[in-house]
Amino acid sequence: MKENKRKGFTLIELVIVIAIMSIVLVTIGLSINVVFSNKSKSASKEIYSMLGTSQNLGMSKENVYFFIKRDSKGEYTTGVARVTGGTVNVAQSVNISNKVTIELNGTTLANGTGYMIGINRSTGGFSQTYVYGTTTVASNINTITVKGSGKDYKIQLSYTNGKFFMVD
Repeated sequence: MKENKRKGFTLIELVIVIAIMSIVLVTIGLSINVVFSNKSKSASKEIYSMLGTSQNLGMSKENVYFFIKRDSKGEYTTGVARVTGGTVNVAQSVNISNKVTIELNGTTLANGTGYMIGINRSTGGFSQTYVYGTTTVASNINTITVKGSGKDYKIQLSYTNGKFFMVD
């Protein structure tokens, strides 16, 4: 009887292994994309929530501002603050993932900068925009865009009626 002493793998075995590895790699790639996409969605929801909170507080108290800023390390923070005697007193804030990029009116928020949008007490609408912690007037922020590796999320602000909404 003849003994078969083959060495190595057959073509079919190699094709099966490559197919399995491809499926695993695609699954990992999609999972990573979902994770980063969720970070931008979560960040946009935090900003949206803080806009609503600032309007609610602004209807009952004077000198209330929605703010969004980025520290020197690139970490984002958004929240609600009151300004009294030139001092910014943060009432509520939340840190946002640094795995996203935030743009205001199409320009990336640079490290060490931030902006505050005043809330009109009588209407609940948005009033003047300032550079964070100063009395320097800035251009009104009409669009806040949160970018991740997946989908971008935009929040439109209307200064005329004080409404804000997510845009696809």
